[in-house]
Amino acid sequence: MKPIRHSQFHSASTALALVWTIGCMTPAFALETIVLDNVTMQNPGKATATIKQIEFVGTNLTKEEVQKIFTVGTPKADVSALAAKLVASRISIPEVIISDKDGKLTVSGIQATDVNAGKVGHFGIAGVDGTVPSDNGPVALKSGAIAVDGAGFSGLLSAVQSGDMGSATSHFGHFSWQGLEIAAPDKDTPATAPGGNLVKIKIGSMSGDGTADGDVPLKTTAAIKDFVIELPPSSQGGQSLAAAGYSALNLGFTFSSTYNPAAKTVAIDDLTFSGLNVGSLGLKLGLGGVDKAVFTGKSEERMMSLMGGSISGLEIRFVDTGVAAKVLDFAAQRQGKTPAALKGEASAMATQFIPVLLGGHPSALKIAEQVSTFINNPKALTVTAKPKSGSLAFMEAMGLMDPKAFLDKIDVTVLAQADGAAPAASAPAPAVSSAPAAPRPAASAPAAAARLTGAAAWATLIGNSVSGKNEDGDALTEYYLANGTVKQLVDDEVATGKWVLRGNDVCFEFPDDDDETCYKLVVDGNIATFTDEDGAGRRYTVEKGNPKKL
Repeated sequence: MKPIRHSQFHSASTALALVWTIGCMTPAFALETIVLDNVTMQNPGKATATIKQIEFVGTNLTKEEVQKIFTVGTPKADVSALAAKLVASRISIPEVIISDKDGKLTVSGIQATDVNAGKVGHFGIAGVDGTVPSDNGPVALKSGAIAVDGAGFSGLLSAVQSGDMGSATSHFGHFSWQGLEIAAPDKDTPATAPGGNLVKIKIGSMSGDGTADGDVPLKTTAAIKDFVIELPPSSQGGQSLAAAGYSALNLGFTFSSTYNPAAKTVAIDDLTFSGLNVGSLGLKLGLGGVDKAVFTGKSEERMMSLMGGSISGLEIRFVDTGVAAKVLDFAAQRQGKTPAALKGEASAMATQFIPVLLGGHPSALKIAEQVSTFINNPKALTVTAKPKSGSLAFMEAMGLMDPKAFLDKIDVTVLAQADGAAPAASAPAPAVSSAPAAPRPAASAPAAAARLTGAAAWATLIGNSVSGKNEDGDALTEYYLANGTVKQLVDDEVATGKWVLRGNDVCFEFPDDDDETCYKLVVDGNIATFTDEDGAGRRYTVEKGNPKKL
């Protein structure tokens, strides 16, 4: 699929960008109200933006200055200067229609409040709907509400004026985007093909929260839910997905980080990509020696500050919830072998070649053993790395190209979890926080010797059941399948729902639910404790397999 011809919508997009920039700066100073009616921004041969009304309430700009902002051809430097000084208690544009002969896009409900020289209390767009042109045909686009609160863009405006966009800074308190749908034609699939030729992308929601000291981020969290990609059934990609057992991909993303300016440390507590009936890949990272110039300096200052930092710990964890079996079956069919035979070959190759690749280092045999264990019974695989001296400078790490030299400097531990039992860690974990976890009134798996949390705890529940009583005092049993299905028995009633890992939570949704419910999970022996978002927890007994035949 070729890219959309953005040039045709350049003028209108620039106008919206200006509105966004303006919407990101002001409170109070109720000076005067300026209204512009029937504004048209048009470039010959390109798109036209039609705005019935623009209203600036309590602004320090003159009517001529506001008109200048919405005039095609106004130099960027002039627009930036006006935006940098702009004050307004409210800016509202009920509707913007961007059109040319090939498409029409309507942006509704644009509003900014408390704008003050690079800061904005609230900026929002009610929705976007329409089509935009591409080389392969019209692309349909529909967006839900977008909202940004507590944003600061003075650093961005300064960067625009100086021409050094590498030094741009911005921050926000809260961001949310309630749904996006895109349908675009695939250039390699005919429109008459069975199932059509549209690539469909849907995002359920995006959100983020942050705290900052000026433009220095202190705490940041972000999440994307229900990022669904559906390829045309007759396309090469669609056929490959179908062969692997997927009609579409349903993905998710979570992120959280903390920066301590005094200690100059960054902790990426959670960076997790997950997929329904696929699995999750999570990362945690600890960094030291990170000066705040990394966030606020000029381009060269940022790079120098970053290169002066160090790594204090790293953890990468993969939890399988269905993709391993699908990939194995797919590969086995391609090679004309049974899945068991292919698994045996891969396990033997790991045992044989990993020690060779790692230069015969003493830890190589144990690493190979754990990888082989995971191949034979894929549940979860965790890789941790911690510098033996406590930290390793970025510059030094970049020079460790030889595997044996790398392992001489860094303790690497690979741990495979299989059959519901998690091996005890033999190396210190990185100096970062905990891993994924959490579900609905349900619980853990076979008796595990160690107290587990997050993805490690959840992996013990897959293929097993939990039993106890729900919040109404009714007898409850839940059975968790590796394909993302949960079977629930309450008294004599059976319900089928779905589960998915979302960062540090396990989330459940049943047909009668208005929305999914997420929990944090702790498994201690044969007791599983699920704690909801309000901090209320329930305990369940873990039972091997599916004793209730759900």
